[in-house]
Amino acid sequence: MKTSPLKDPRIQGPAAALACLALFGLVLILFPGLPARMELAALDLKANLCPRPEPRPEIVHLDIDDASLRRLGKWPLKRAAHARVLEVLNRCAPALVVYDLVFHGPGEDKDDAALEQAIRDSGRVILPAAFGTTIRDKVIRLASLDEDEAPVVRGLLKTRVPEFKDLHQAKGSFLPLARFSSQALGVGQITALPDPDGVFRRVPLVIGFDGLLEPSIDLLAAMKFLGAAGLAWPEKDTALIELPQGRDIAIPLGPHAAMAVNFAGPWAETFEHISYDRVHDAAQKPNDLEYLQKKLEGRIVLVGLAASGSTDIAATPVSPAEPLATVHANALNTILGRAFIRSLGPGWALLAALGLSSGMWLAWRRLGPGAFLAAGLGLVAAYVLLNLGLYGWLGLDLNLAGVALAGTVAWLALLGQGFVRTAGENLRQRRMLETYFSPQIARQLITTGGALKSASKDLTVLFSDIAGFTTLSDSLHPDAVQKLLMEYFEAMTEIIFQHQGAVDKFMGDGIMAFWGYPEDPAAGPEQNARLSAQNAVRAACAMQAKMAELNAKWEAEGWKPLAVRMGLNTGYVTVGNLGSRSRLEFTLIGKNVNLAQRLESSAPEGGILLSSRTYGLVKDRIAARAMGRIKVKGIERPVEVFLVGSAEMPGRA
Repeated sequence: MKTSPLKDPRIQGPAAALACLALFGLVLILFPGLPARMELAALDLKANLCPRPEPRPEIVHLDIDDASLRRLGKWPLKRAAHARVLEVLNRCAPALVVYDLVFHGPGEDKDDAALEQAIRDSGRVILPAAFGTTIRDKVIRLASLDEDEAPVVRGLLKTRVPEFKDLHQAKGSFLPLARFSSQALGVGQITALPDPDGVFRRVPLVIGFDGLLEPSIDLLAAMKFLGAAGLAWPEKDTALIELPQGRDIAIPLGPHAAMAVNFAGPWAETFEHISYDRVHDAAQKPNDLEYLQKKLEGRIVLVGLAASGSTDIAATPVSPAEPLATVHANALNTILGRAFIRSLGPGWALLAALGLSSGMWLAWRRLGPGAFLAAGLGLVAAYVLLNLGLYGWLGLDLNLAGVALAGTVAWLALLGQGFVRTAGENLRQRRMLETYFSPQIARQLITTGGALKSASKDLTVLFSDIAGFTTLSDSLHPDAVQKLLMEYFEAMTEIIFQHQGAVDKFMGDGIMAFWGYPEDPAAGPEQNARLSAQNAVRAACAMQAKMAELNAKWEAEGWKPLAVRMGLNTGYVTVGNLGSRSRLEFTLIGKNVNLAQRLESSAPEGGILLSSRTYGLVKDRIAARAMGRIKVKGIERPVEVFLVGSAEMPGRA
């Protein structure tokens, strides 16, 4: 009859691993947000453990911080203050002044006029526009643009672009006042949408606006700073900033045309920071003005709100709370430093998971559970280190959490199956050993790893035989003979095991048993031989007593009583696995084994005959009488023997 393939140990491991992976997949299906959140956490781990890009010296933060608000007034500041700061900045000749503040709606006319004039005088100002967005398969075309929206067109990219099916589309808008945007170098959108866990990691490089593309303020600032000729789209997932002399910058994009921001570090620890109020007052402080001119000339000045009470605070991969201006500074730093993070898609993640699981399977096939325990952890750790290395040095973002977790699940499944398999093998080994040894000795052999190799041991051997059984068996039905022997062997084996003995074999109606192997680890060779003799003789006495009980039972069933004769000898024998390569058998051989067998043949019915060596080891505990010397087959000299009485002498157990 064919057995199930699942019973094959070579199949059980992979089957268990696949079952666990299937269960893992089911969990991911039932909780679809779980893998994304796990991977986002892994991405933050990479951002904090791996080497970060160097902050570009061209980027300087101009912070409207707590000190600035205490000095210049509560938020929002009057536009006269912004105009005065920009006038100072114009004297410092920065390359660009990029605002992360939307000057929306009219203020006091005098203040607005001053700010408008300062923007016109600068010619280097990039203003932001904020949009509410939606994801649509097709671009949205607005019916018309009102007066405030019209200047935004100055920032639109009119180059030929691929068909975006998952592009963020402008829905609502929060735009700078037209009089300001009309004087600016450009207007860029500041859309920065958080991931599902509320952390800002990506910025949409472009969003759809009236059928065209509105660039992010970071992209626009980079293009203006580098003197880009334009923006091309060689592929949907790549934006190409076209630069003179062929030094184009290819920006990898993810879903929704978003660029992953490679953060250079926490907001306070990266880039140059200057307080807004220091610039505001620099016109009356020559030393401060000179300092600012050295610091800001040719730089990109990013103006943003950094006050502690601001709502413009959010979490990033490198900090739980930072001014959102840091997202745009790091996005600009990512582009200028070409420190892009390229995401390897789900196909690569699947290959990585299969590769890691295959490595687990190969290790499981070749190693034991203990070695596989370490090897499996090593494989997962190696994948994590490789993943971190790819991210830190090449900017490749390969799935970490999902693949590592899948590999760990496969490792646990294979490890569990390996332990189950080992437990099964140990159980089979123990049951095999228990056919020879008592359960206590079998457990000792398994625990100590005792091998059954051939060795010379000083121990006690017993042979027993039912007198006249051959004649009796001829008169009984074979089934009755089998029943009688099974009952007899069961009773005798139990007694042998109870007295720490081992059954070597059954020979027809005969039993060969021994004591003293494996040795008691707490006893020396001489003490072990003494214990083996004492246990063996006590077992023989118990076996004879049990025969009296069995005879009473059998007589009640109409059978004739039986008598058992036994012979015991103590001495050195060869014990272990003996035989050929194709067939091994655990047994004992040697002249002392032969002597025990000859003593059994010479023993009276119902008697226990001991050799002089055995008697010498038990005489202080067992009552026996000398029977003189007898001649036995195969032994040249007569041997002195002793016949055990019906009772033991009192003594210590």
